[in-house]
This record gives sequence, structure tokens and C-alpha cells, in this order.
Amino acid sequence: MDHDKMIGTEIVGYRIVEYVNEGGMASLWRAEHPEIGHSVAIKVMAPELTVEPGLVSRFIDEAKIQVQLRHPNIVRVENFSSEHLAMVMEFIEGKPLDQIIGRECGPIPLERAMPMIRQILAAVEFAHCKGVVHRDLKPANVLITEDGTAKVADFGIAKLLGQSGRTRTGTSMGTPAYMAPEQIRGAKDVDERADVYAMGVTIYEMLAGRTPFEEERLTGSEFDMMQAQVSKLPPDPRDFYPAIPAPVVPVLMRALQKEPGERFGSIVEFNQALEAAVRGELQTLKIPPAGAQGPSVTSPPPTLIEKPAPESVPSQPPPLMVGGAVTAEGPGSLNRQHPSWLIPAGIGG
Repeated sequence: MDHDKMIGTEIVGYRIVEYVNEGGMASLWRAEHPEIGHSVAIKVMAPELTVEPGLVSRFIDEAKIQVQLRHPNIVRVENFSSEHLAMVMEFIEGKPLDQIIGRECGPIPLERAMPMIRQILAAVEFAHCKGVVHRDLKPANVLITEDGTAKVADFGIAKLLGQSGRTRTGTSMGTPAYMAPEQIRGAKDVDERADVYAMGVTIYEMLAGRTPFEEERLTGSEFDMMQAQVSKLPPDPRDFYPAIPAPVVPVLMRALQKEPGERFGSIVEFNQALEAAVRGELQTLKIPPAGAQGPSVTSPPPTLIEKPAPESVPSQPPPLMVGGAVTAEGPGSLNRQHPSWLIPAGIGG
């Protein structure tokens, strides 16, 4: 795509003014209304892919699904152009969550992570209530605004419950570091419990500063990453950040069970257990031994045992770093002296 030629193009009343980014299927642009100056993000399908009817249908499906999801923590789709094969979305001034974790603060202390976690879970719960499974939840697909609002984006491979979708049997779609084992196996009946698993990985990464299988993600092949998701149990996140409260660990481990039936049955159940753990009111949950090997595809799950809490944890977690500034109040009071973050919605890593 010629970026220079796109500048000035009008799509459903908005004029493209700036190239932002591109992913595997589409490029992302900032556009403005010529009369009122309102900014939007426009996601334009790559021209070379528009000759593939299956990919065009998937792109249109994404818009159809996301336009139904009117929720304060989900990026809003406002319009669609059949002529340009383009989605018009709200323009979000924010940073992807993976950038906050990976480049600015590492582990996020629980009391500062929970406001973001609650919003993300609320968005996913709302999507599930509408019959939509995201299937690609990860920090790169969550934007955090300057005032701490979380926005879930990129429903490009979402599916409606009860529909078979456009993925052929035996294939998998998603991001390996966050995919549930059944997605990797190419199961036909992937449901909301795959999102429970992905949220387990996401929250683990927020609190520990790394994914459960970071070594495989950084140094291994994609096959190694997938094999770990299917057959290896995650290490205790306190091994990487001891300040994580002990009651939270079994909640994460339950969400990260290999078999869907061993996880929480819904995001609602996951959220309830997490909130109870934060309050110190959670009844005992059994978890797999940290670092143990998980079940194979055909073998039964292992016996679950308790893991004792560490003997000592730091009394003061480090302050949250946001955009190079330190704030004691967490993401709800991000330092407004920074330049605005202009990362529009719709591009997932």
C-alpha cells in the first residue's frame, strides 16, 4: 500500500491525515472529520488480501461482531465502508498494556493492577454475555488511556458461540504465548474457557512481569511455545515477583489448567474467585505443583496439591512506572505532563 497516496483519502466522511501502523491483514490510520475535526481510527484491509473471499468475510465479520459490543471497556466500531473495506473506530489515546508491562514497570503490584484487571474482565464478561469469544486476548490487545481506562481491542478472530467459524478443523488461530491448549490442538468447540485461560496468562504477566513460559517465547520456536502450553505447567508467579499475595496464586493456576473442564467455567467465576482472593476471603483452591509437567493430550490430569506460601515477601512493592514517571496512585492517575499517547485501537501485536 502506498502510504502517501492514502493521505487525504476520504472514507465515509473522514479524511485520512496520518499513518499509524499495520498488522497482518490491515493498516491503521488516523482520520479527521473535515468540518468538526473529530478524530477516528480507520482500519483498512490490505489491498492484496481483498481478492480472497474468505479473508474479506472474516474482516467483515470482525466489524459485525465488534459493532454489537457497546461497552465502555471495548473499542467502539462506529461505521464501515464496503467500498474501501475499512472499519471506522473510536480513536483511543493510550498505550498498549504490553508496553506498560514490558518497557516501563515490569511487574505491576496487585493493588495497582486490579483497577485495570477489573475493567478488562468486565469487557470480556460483556462480550461473553453477547455470545462472543475473543480468542486472542493478550496485553497487546488492551489499551490503557491516560486516566487508567482499559479498552479491549482487536476482535479479528473472535467467534460467536454456537457457530463453527471460518477456521478449518485441525488449524489454530491466536497468539501462541496466550492460546489455550484446545486452541493449539485445533479443537472445533473452543468456548469462553479459552478466554479464561488467556486472561490467566495476561494477569500472570501483569503481576509477574513475564508470561508463564517466557523462556519458550523468547528463545524457543513457535512449536516449543505451543508444546509448553499443551504439556507444561506454569511456575509459581512468586518465583519472579515474591510480592504477589499468596491467595491470588491458586486462582491463576486454576485459570491456567490445561483441560477446559478444570478451569473456571466462566469469566464471572474467575472474577469472583480473584476478588475473594484479593479480600483474603477465598476458600482453599487446589493447584498443580509449580514446575511440574502437565498432562499429555490423552493422559488424565495430575493430582492437585497445595503449594505453601513463600516464607517472606518484600514489605513494599516498587512504585509503578508509567511513561517514565513514578506514581503511587497507580494507573488511575497517570502523569498528565507526558505528551499524549496516540496509539489508536485495532492493531494487536
